[in-house]
Amino acid sequence: PAAELRVSGQAAGLGTWNTESGSYQPANRDFLLDRTRVFEDACAAVQSSSPSLKLNFEYADLSITELPGNALTPPPGPGPTPNYCERQGRCVLGCLPGARHTLNKLLFKAMVSSPAGDSTLEVRALCEVSGIRPCGAQDGREGYEVDYRDGSTGKVKRVRARRVILAAGTLGTTEILLGAKEAGDLPDTSGKLGFQFSINGDSFGFVQPTRETTNAARGPVTTSHAKAYERNGWEWDQPLGATRLNFACTIEDSGVPRMWAPTISGGLSWIRSLSSVRKLLRRGLFRVLRVRRRLRFYGSLHKRLHRATTDPQAFQTEDEAVANTFFFACMGLDRSRGTMRLSRGLLGRRLVVDWPDVAGDPIFQEIERVMHDIAQGMIVPGATDTFFPDPLGDFTGKRRAGRSLPVSVHPIGGCPMGRTAAEGVVDPFGRVFRGSSGTEVYENLYIADGSILPTAIGVNPSLTISALAFKIAKTLAGVGDATVYAWLQRKETQGA
Repeated sequence: PAAELRVSGQAAGLGTWNTESGSYQPANRDFLLDRTRVFEDACAAVQSSSPSLKLNFEYADLSITELPGNALTPPPGPGPTPNYCERQGRCVLGCLPGARHTLNKLLFKAMVSSPAGDSTLEVRALCEVSGIRPCGAQDGREGYEVDYRDGSTGKVKRVRARRVILAAGTLGTTEILLGAKEAGDLPDTSGKLGFQFSINGDSFGFVQPTRETTNAARGPVTTSHAKAYERNGWEWDQPLGATRLNFACTIEDSGVPRMWAPTISGGLSWIRSLSSVRKLLRRGLFRVLRVRRRLRFYGSLHKRLHRATTDPQAFQTEDEAVANTFFFACMGLDRSRGTMRLSRGLLGRRLVVDWPDVAGDPIFQEIERVMHDIAQGMIVPGATDTFFPDPLGDFTGKRRAGRSLPVSVHPIGGCPMGRTAAEGVVDPFGRVFRGSSGTEVYENLYIADGSILPTAIGVNPSLTISALAFKIAKTLAGVGDATVYAWLQRKETQGA
């Protein structure tokens, strides 16, 4: 039931939803997860001390099934007992208890499972589309042929459809359309295809050790976030034009799945040791060579004896390894200047993303500054080598201008939305433009995924993508909001 699924605030001991303020309010702060409390206190310190930065801290709506009232056992009741959150901290890997209820999961369940048996959706797993072309008329009015490789059999198959909706994600959809344009099957797609790629400002960082215990391996993965605003505003230059904004980025607390804990903890310790090596390098070549000889001589002995007998970290559990680690997950308004193209080599066709000056995008310096200010409220005063804003840069040695390699879990763009084909690949209703300008479209060809977002949005894009998909679906079905809501209510009544 919907009422049961909206107890997400309690998942981290956060309390209940306040309809007046539009946020979750803590019923008892003692029930907060340790890292939630540490994050909130650090944000409050920045809020009270920074003359230029404003942080709006909020508890996250997690949409998980939680034991009501912080009970220790499920309450008695009719029907099967639901699965409850077990604090495993692996939401991003898949919830083993099945207590997480994301919007995508609920919608997909409603589509594929129907007690009345009236579902018409067929899912073909392990399939990869290799081509799409109009049947007959080149404008698509007679439908399309779609070629795909069945991964379970290795055979290439073909289906025909009156209407095609591409929803293969930012990378998948863009690759499909680039391939169709290159093959001459959809030659008139907009020249904007492959442009305005964004990683949505995705960044991450760590604090280790923290002054207070965070218990980073205890879930849910994300329990709160802070939206950062520049009080005096800043200039955001992106494909739609330059504009002055106050909002800059979103900073989330993030848990560490237990299976990753030893790797992350050990990796941060190694980065800390690299910092010490860099200091040695500055003292002169002679001392470096002498240290190098000593390291070679004692290296094997250290590994076999010292760590195995005297280093407490050698015997840490996964929870202990990240008990005093804080993981920042960040999103921001980057310039969306990445491009995508197809490349062919010995291994066949592949999609290549180009963004040579990504390291110089100012949003990454902004995010690092916000993380740094928040981190100061978590570390022991005067401690050094505790804040790691870009671990990959330290690992690869390529950290420059605040950013090294573009790593993203929220890639968007590549088939941007626009008013005409000169501005984008699709129109506001997801219809694929035909031509280099104007508003003519390929009939019955739509895109409904993150690739149509024309620019970074600085927050988790899932709800924005879902809202656009709903808009496109309503356009296809020719129905209004009331019809959609009635369908959702019917599915809920049926228990889907």
